Amino acid sequence: MAPYVPVPGTAQMEARFTVNGQLVENVMYFSYEDSSFVELVPSVGNAYVDIIAQGLQNSWGPHVTLRELYFTDLASASGPTATYTTLLPIVGGGVLDELPNGVALVLCFRTAQRGRSFRGRNYLCGFIETLAVQSQYLNTFVADVLNLYETFRLAVLAEGYPWQVVSRIENGAPRTTGVSTAVTAVANTTPATRSQRRRNPGIGT
Repeated sequence: MAPYVPVPGTAQMEARFTVNGQLVENVMYFSYEDSSFVELVPSVGNAYVDIIAQGLQNSWGPHVTLRELYFTDLASASGPTATYTTLLPIVGGGVLDELPNGVALVLCFRTAQRGRSFRGRNYLCGFIETLAVQSQYLNTFVADVLNLYETFRLAVLAEGYPWQVVSRIENGAPRTTGVSTAVTAVANTTPATRSQRRRNPGIGT
């Protein structure tokens, strides 16, 4: 078993969805160096639910549900966890069906440094059919999503829990201590749809 790589002062958040009966997660990281893990959970959880989830709710189809936000303190292998469920679950408000589970919009998380250790991404799915035409998400929709995530970035920063990219691997080997770097921008390098095969029903978990 690989050794646990601690990331001091950093929390992981798993946004847990159900999409057409399939379990789907997106992972993000946040610093609590100037506060505590316990105080981070409601602040980041509330910001995600209010700014991100509510802003995207009507773009999700009716078979999409944000069930919970699961937080883990990465400072040690025995660190605490917490589940945030205030105002959850949230069900997609779109009246049309979703695009297939495996069809995703990719968001890239940028930092002030270059290299694989200093960038991250999320694959967003469950959007209604009319938001992508000929395998391209609408430019206006992509711009709206980027604005929402930038609003979220600024909100958690103002609360004192800056959004991070975390690296536990360097040159193919585990680091002794993980590196946590602040996200400075959110981007979409292409509006083309991308595939997440494991999210299709019956394939992933």
